[in-house]
Parts: sequence; structure tokens; C-alpha cells
Amino acid sequence: MNKLLNKYFIEVTKNIFNKLFDLNIEPGDIYSTTNDNHKWDISGMVGVAGDLEGIISIRLKENHASEILKKTRIDTPDVAARWELVNDMIGELVNNISGNTLSKLTDTHFRVSVPITIQGENHILKWPDNAPIVAIPFTVDDEDFEVQYSLYSE
Repeated sequence: MNKLLNKYFIEVTKNIFNKLFDLNIEPGDIYSTTNDNHKWDISGMVGVAGDLEGIISIRLKENHASEILKKTRIDTPDVAARWELVNDMIGELVNNISGNTLSKLTDTHFRVSVPITIQGENHILKWPDNAPIVAIPFTVDDEDFEVQYSLYSE
């Protein structure tokens, strides 16, 4: 299942970044990760329940999230309003990536939670204990970000 999910996550993420931001992103080598000492400043995440259960997340550096927001041509000089826009954008990204990826599993029934965004250096996400955290790195404009997931079936 992981190889198929990895393929779908890559396809969907590349398609979304191309259509929304006119960016061609390149996937890197997929690996298992932990929640410890990561380099990400901002994470958007959704919970998944149903035939599959767990968490899906997109994780970026703060400056990269800000640069991606510029691609939308929606911006504001007000710093607080700008970070609200970044949070909304990251939440929508993880929502679209998770929904479009999981919908490719046609025989799987699931529900996806409302997305949340978490900011801060070395913040912690509560991942499931019974499934590995899979990290799919992407590179665009010399910046990295990751789509991560930890999903299992009962």
C-alpha cells in the first residue's frame, strides 16, 4: 500500500503545485522519519478516519511558505494578516493533497478532518504510534518541503 500511496502523493502534490502556483516541483528520496529535531517551521495537517486512519501533513520552512504565497498574487503589507493568509494557504494545500490522494484509493472509505496549521521551531505533531511516519521530500527553487503521512488500517 505504501508504494501506491507514495506514487499518488507525488502525482497529486506535483499537479497541485503546478496548477496553483505554476511551480514544477521535484520529489526526492522517500524515507521514514521521526518527530524529533525536524527543520520545519510550519506544518499543515489533517486527521484521517475510516478504512485508513492517521495523519497527513505538509511541512515547510517559514520563508518558503511566504515565497509560495507570493505566487498566488494575494498579499498584504500587514504582517499579522499575511501570516493568516499563509496559514490558510497551508491548510488548503494539505486538505487538497490529502483528499485528492486518498480519493484515488477507490475501494477505501475515509473522512478527512478540518485542516489545522501549526507554527514554531521544532513544533511537535502527534503521530500514530502504530505506523511509521513516511516523508516525501520535494524541491522547488532550491527550497525543500515535505509531505508526510502515517496511515494504518484496522
